[in-house]
Amino acid sequence: MSDLTEPELQVSPLELFFDLVFVFSITQVAQLLAADPTAQGLIGGLLVLLLVWWAWSQYAWALNSLGNEATPIKLALLVAMGAVLFMALAVPDATGDGGLWFAVGYTAVLLLGLLVYAVGLPRNRLPDLAWYAIPALAGVLTVLIGGFVEGETRLVVWGIGIAIQVLAAFASGSSDYDIRPAHFAERHALFVIIALGEIVVAVGLAAAGGERDVATAIAVSGAFLVAAVLWWAYFDWLATAMERALAVVTGSGRTRTARDLFTLGHIPLIVGVVLYAVAAEEAAAHPGDHLETYGRTLLALAVALAIGAYVYLAYRSDRFIVWERLAAGALAVAAILGLPDLSGGVILWIVAILIGASLATEKRRVATARQDAPA
Repeated sequence: MSDLTEPELQVSPLELFFDLVFVFSITQVAQLLAADPTAQGLIGGLLVLLLVWWAWSQYAWALNSLGNEATPIKLALLVAMGAVLFMALAVPDATGDGGLWFAVGYTAVLLLGLLVYAVGLPRNRLPDLAWYAIPALAGVLTVLIGGFVEGETRLVVWGIGIAIQVLAAFASGSSDYDIRPAHFAERHALFVIIALGEIVVAVGLAAAGGERDVATAIAVSGAFLVAAVLWWAYFDWLATAMERALAVVTGSGRTRTARDLFTLGHIPLIVGVVLYAVAAEEAAAHPGDHLETYGRTLLALAVALAIGAYVYLAYRSDRFIVWERLAAGALAVAAILGLPDLSGGVILWIVAILIGASLATEKRRVATARQDAPA
């Protein structure tokens, strides 16, 4: 899909293997979010999810710059997988007694990633990395400090740690990281698949031990249909538009586009999909029942965040406003919050129909915009 003249990377089998520990991490985050249906539990789960995303993202950047075939890179990635696994084991109790274990694992993962980046880059490129690495280290150490405190204080400290790392990404926006668009875009698309896969796992496990009745069929099919339209909304044309937007700019402009479209722009999408997995699991576990307040809140947030992300990504890529998705998202959130007595399965069908209809109605307008766009 890319028109670049520099050599592109192919996603390696080891990168796919590396992603498996993040599949487990996302499953653990979903369990954390489901286990504590309170505002504090939701905030804590979202903070942990953001930290997991940032850990994965740093390796996506590093391997895109350094390549994925050198033996030292492969060995470092295998070591990092072990650290991620230990970090993931602590996720379900990260806001409780497992906070220090999680913070130590996260620190090890990030420090190893920065070390690999620093060792692998040519010496003349280290000043570019320093703009990110120095403030990012402060953010990582802040997260580590958060592991030693408890309760709301830990959440505040971790929030500060995440904020510092995000600011570090902005501080390095004028750097040129020699980003290879096709590989970079594919890596992030694969993480979207990881998040969508959590929906299938959560719903399947929730429904596996239940009754085989009409209510279950409605809930499971509705949950799957929403997952399908979320997949379609990303991979129909948007994924290609994002890669093209990355390919047509060079130098520091490409760095900023990669940061805005992928590292930061994908956050609300990933969060929305994971929140949806938790809400869909509740609907599948209790088919025929209405969603409780926490489940409806998660579902409304999930739709708002995912649709908002699609709208932003489309506009940042092509300056194209997907009005249809905005309208569908608003109607879906209104239905979720305004029809509390409907069963979870029926609500999921309504959400799927609204989003699916928006994708169908926008298709002709997208095709026309593509034809009219300058070559």
